[in-house]
Amino acid sequence: MTSLKMSQLRPSGAPEGSAVNITVEPSNRITPFGVYVGVNNHFASEKLDVRSAECLMELFELNFDGSIKMSDSIVEHVMSLAKTNKRLS
Repeated sequence: MTSLKMSQLRPSGAPEGSAVNITVEPSNRITPFGVYVGVNNHFASEKLDVRSAECLMELFELNFDGSIKMSDSIVEHVMSLAKTNKRLS
C-alpha cells in the first residue's frame, strides 16, 4: 500500500464546505513497518467574514477539543484494524 485517502463531507451537520480528510500511509520516520495516520478536520463557517482573525479563533475555540477527540478515535480505530489483522494471521 502506498496511500489510502478518505473524506467525509459535512460531518455531523457541519456547515457546507466542512470535511474530515484522513490519510493512512507508510511512515517516513518509522521504517520499515511504521504507519502514518493524518487527520485534517476542515471547518467552514456560516459567517460572512471568515477571513477575520476573530472568526477563525472562535471556530478554533469551539471545535478544537472535539476535533482532537475525533482524531484520536480515528487513529485508535486504524490501529485496532492492524491488531485484528495480526490475530487473524
